[in-house]
Amino acid sequence: RADIGRALDGAGGLGGRELLGHVLGHVLGRAGGDADLDLDEAARRFARFRRDIEAWSRYAARPYPGNAVFLHAAAHDAWNAGTAADWSRWIGGGLTVREIPGDHFSLLRPPHVATLAEALTEHLDRLELEHGLRSKHR
Repeated sequence: RADIGRALDGAGGLGGRELLGHVLGHVLGRAGGDADLDLDEAARRFARFRRDIEAWSRYAARPYPGNAVFLHAAAHDAWNAGTAADWSRWIGGGLTVREIPGDHFSLLRPPHVATLAEALTEHLDRLELEHGLRSKHR
């Protein structure tokens, strides 16, 4: 956050794509960042982020009466602030916790995505057995 604040301090009267490019260059230059992230991709990601925030601001969480699985990223970062205890208050049934290597983003990329897929497969297999279901994905 401090890096973005410093980038904004030096942005002058920039707006839109120019401001995004300025902040992107500043943050990537300091943090190493995603080397493949160009301005067009950054603009797409920022637009998606904006839509996500707008949807989140309209969402009113309600307790879920069933069981749930909490796939928890092992690395702690700003995106991984929730704990099983935070989520369990919303779950009326049992909460199964499975820790996945990586952080909020890297668990979706190799090599950690294999562990994520394994955890999901194990859970779905267990549900199939418990409920006598036959999977369409096999």
